[in-house]
Amino acid sequence: MSTDAPKQLPRFLVATITHDGRCDMFYVNSLCESAKALLSHGIILAQVIYTAEDSIMMATNRAITDAFNGEFDGLILVSPNVSWEPQALFDLINSNKDCVGLPVCTNTGFKVALGDPSRIHKDEQTGEVRVVGVTTDFLYLSGYAIKELCSTHPTIKYLGVDVKLVLQSGDIFNAYLTVDEILNSRISELNMEPWLNINHVVSSRNTTLSTGDFVQALNGLT
Repeated sequence: MSTDAPKQLPRFLVATITHDGRCDMFYVNSLCESAKALLSHGIILAQVIYTAEDSIMMATNRAITDAFNGEFDGLILVSPNVSWEPQALFDLINSNKDCVGLPVCTNTGFKVALGDPSRIHKDEQTGEVRVVGVTTDFLYLSGYAIKELCSTHPTIKYLGVDVKLVLQSGDIFNAYLTVDEILNSRISELNMEPWLNINHVVSSRNTTLSTGDFVQALNGLT
């Protein structure tokens, strides 16, 4: 009889930050379909909704800290008002990159910082492109990235909970920076790079559905 312990299934934390604890029904459908599809491949998704209280930045820190303390294989930050196909999430967590986003389509365009379009580098094997910054509306961080972020930043008390201060605002910058900009900066400080999977598009919903073809938009720039 084998005495080997059973191998633990890969576990990924899906963290969604809201102001009121509510999520769009299309988000819920996408998450349920993704959870079923990934479970059939032996992958577990654990979803947590974080209420932003008074700070989206600190809620994001809590999500990163929970992923670190829970020893998850990765963290997916997902906006409460987006929808996606299960294959998109499957491809994201199977990336060999430490920080990968998906292009999120809004009613004003795609949320991504491309940098100089003529200098975009593409991974021909995966179709991912290296970019200046990706949005936390749909962002994957590997277990390695989580450990590096948490081990290089201090722990503080926030609402009675120990939280890693990965993201912080204040007078450390000469300009106001968003959560997306600061997290992308933290990734770069650790010699990792943000990548974008252009094989899929995440749709966002406000009053109407915003969707589009990112590859077509990208080809129009180069």
